[in-house]
Amino acid sequence: MEVETEFVEGTKEAKAHTKRLEMLAKGGIDAVLAELMQPKKLTVLDKTKADWRNVKDGDADLQEDLQHHQRGGRTYREQQDFLQQADFREYELERDARLAANSKRGGAR
Repeated sequence: MEVETEFVEGTKEAKAHTKRLEMLAKGGIDAVLAELMQPKKLTVLDKTKADWRNVKDGDADLQEDLQHHQRGGRTYREQQDFLQQADFREYELERDARLAANSKRGGAR
């Protein structure tokens, strides 16, 4: 399956592609090096990324929804840290209330 590759001007891939074409045009050892530098074959992951990028770029509503959810949501780790801090704070408040009640009764054990 042949896939036509388009490069965005100024990207690393575009520069590498231009350099490879120049080396192929010179011939000799440069041509051999250019053959060794040829781009990797398209993987399933690369194809999927490109397809997803095309879907996102083509659908403004989808892009808006993705941005909305991205801004509003916390990462799992941040949420777990918040819950742990809240739990610890609640424990501290209960402990302080318990210690105050014990000191009012007049006895520390």
